[in-house]
Amino acid sequence: MNGTFLQTRRFLSYHPEERFEDCSLLFEEKGNLVAVCPACVLKEEGKKIFYSHLGSSYGGLIISPSLNRLEKVMELINLLEAYLKEQGFCKCILKPTMNLLSNPRQDLIEFCLSFRNYKEYKELNLYLDYEFYPEDVVNAFSKLKKRLVKKMC
Repeated sequence: MNGTFLQTRRFLSYHPEERFEDCSLLFEEKGNLVAVCPACVLKEEGKKIFYSHLGSSYGGLIISPSLNRLEKVMELINLLEAYLKEQGFCKCILKPTMNLLSNPRQDLIEFCLSFRNYKEYKELNLYLDYEFYPEDVVNAFSKLKKRLVKKMC
């Protein structure tokens, strides 16, 4: 529900293997893939950091709609943290998919991470949602831009 082509193995494999130490995770429930977390390992002063994959602009926890419930997301975060502690990571940095590209929005994931004391670091990302823009403004666009707007909405 909140993944894009930027989190696919095909896209991430575009980068040379030696560029990143991949540490992407797959989460299964009853034999079905229900979440992924594209990530790589960073080392800072000899300490391991679990970091949203640097081969992508964003990523974080990518979940299936079946997990979009409070108890399921909390369970997923608990599993992630237990695994990271077991593997000797000292820090976890997730760069979630922006809400513009998530359907539904990621409010639940953000709430659960905040509840678990994850600190929010904001980058400046701006976008204009043409769905709520007055029609006459869109009519002033060129034919190509109108087609792109229709394609995106």
